Amino acid sequence: GLGFEEERQGGGIRLGKEFADLVQAGLTYQLFRTRISDVVENASTDLKAEEGTNTISLLGAAVSLDGRDNRFEPTRGYYAFTSADLAGGVVGGDKEFYRLQGGASYYLPHAGRFVLESRFRMGIVEAYSETTDVPIFERFFGGGSGTVRGFRERRVGPRDPNSNDPIGGEATALATVEEVMMLIKDERGRPILKGSLFLDVGNVWRRVGDFGESFKAGTGVGTRVNTPIG
Repeated sequence: GLGFEEERQGGGIRLGKEFADLVQAGLTYQLFRTRISDVVENASTDLKAEEGTNTISLLGAAVSLDGRDNRFEPTRGYYAFTSADLAGGVVGGDKEFYRLQGGASYYLPHAGRFVLESRFRMGIVEAYSETTDVPIFERFFGGGSGTVRGFRERRVGPRDPNSNDPIGGEATALATVEEVMMLIKDERGRPILKGSLFLDVGNVWRRVGDFGESFKAGTGVGTRVNTPIG
C-alpha cells in the first residue's frame, strides 16, 4: 500500500566480541543495491527522487550492555546500546550519510506475575558531502507495532504536502512504559500468554534541527502470544 516496489540485493559481514558476559561490541559491513520501481504517479516528491538503482556501502559499529535475565523473555534487568553507521565517503557507494542511534530498557518484576517495562531509544541520520538528502529508504518512520502504537503503520512523522504519503525523517525518539502480566505459563514456567497496558510517546522529525518540537502519544491494551515458531 505504499505505492512503489523496493528490491534489495546484497550482503554483509559482522564481527563481534563479548566482554565479561555483559558488554558486547561489534563491527559490520554491508554492501547492497536498492532498486525503487513502479512508483505511482501521485507519489511523494521524495519517493520519486529515489526511483532507479543505488548502491549503498555501509560500515557500522555498535556497543551494548546487557544485564537482562533472559534475552528473549526478560523479566528483570537492563539493556543499553549505542551504534554508529557511515555510508559513502571512504567506504564508497552512491549515497553518503551517517546514522547515530542509542537506547535503553529496564525491567522490574513485582507482585508475582507483573513486570514493569520501560524503554527509550533515539536516532539521527544526516547526509553529507555531495549527497543533499538522506535516501527515503534509510530514514526513520514511526507508527504501528514497535513504535507509537495506536497509529497506522508509518503514519507518525512527516508527510508529503501533495500526496500525504509518509516520507520519513532524519530524527526520531520513542519512549514506552508498559505493565505486563503473565496470564498463562507452560509446565516449565515459560510464558505462553501475556496481557499488557502500555503508553507510547514519540515522533519522527524531518530534519535533525526539528528534534523535540512535538510528540505523539498512544495508549491501550494488548496481548502477546508465544508459539513454537515465534
